[in-house]
Amino acid sequence: MRQREGFAIALLLIIVAAAAVIAAAVVLVFNQPKASAPTTNTGVACTADAKQCPDGSYVSRVLPSCAFAACPGTNTNSNTEDRLGPGTYQHPDGLYTVQYPTAWTYRPRSGDNPSMFYDARALTQTKETELLLGSKIEIYYEDSSSKTLAEAIEQRQSDSTILSQTTITLDGQPAIRRAVRSSFGNTYINQVWTLSGGKLFILVQYIVEDDWVGEYTSAFDHFVSTFQFTDQTAAVKD
Repeated sequence: MRQREGFAIALLLIIVAAAAVIAAAVVLVFNQPKASAPTTNTGVACTADAKQCPDGSYVSRVLPSCAFAACPGTNTNSNTEDRLGPGTYQHPDGLYTVQYPTAWTYRPRSGDNPSMFYDARALTQTKETELLLGSKIEIYYEDSSSKTLAEAIEQRQSDSTILSQTTITLDGQPAIRRAVRSSFGNTYINQVWTLSGGKLFILVQYIVEDDWVGEYTSAFDHFVSTFQFTDQTAAVKD
């Protein structure tokens, strides 16, 4: 009789222990951190607008930043100078030379003052006197009796809003670079001003679409970095 009671007690202890182990296992499983489900961008959508590239093709906005995709032929891993490549222009009066991007076109004018350069998109517009899209760069000069560059600029001051201004050099000459916003048409404009040999030289870029400011400003940088005076009377260092 006592043996049966001892056996029953032992069996009961075994059952209780097994139940405790099972309960602990269940608690452990439910307390494990759940794996996160992969996130998707199904709730994110970019606007459907497109940007026309210099070669005439179009690119759309892409996730995750919704920035425009790179234009065909754009090497984002190379330096701007390598990507643009040069075409060389020399002023007919021997005042200066400049290298311009191969995607741009020089358009001859009588006297070449200003010398005018257009990107491929600007050439598709129907009105030559009004920039409807794309970008245009002009290189202009005039005689100046101003003793300082600041004085020369002040004499030609417009009502445009100055966004930024910095001092640079243009072929070794002290120069002022500005980004301004035109009061007419809200056009974004890059400018470089310098005095040399009794002349005021102005490099001006017009950009009518804000989405293209970065792309076209890199082309303007190319003009500025490759500009050289060739006439010795104009190249006198102040």
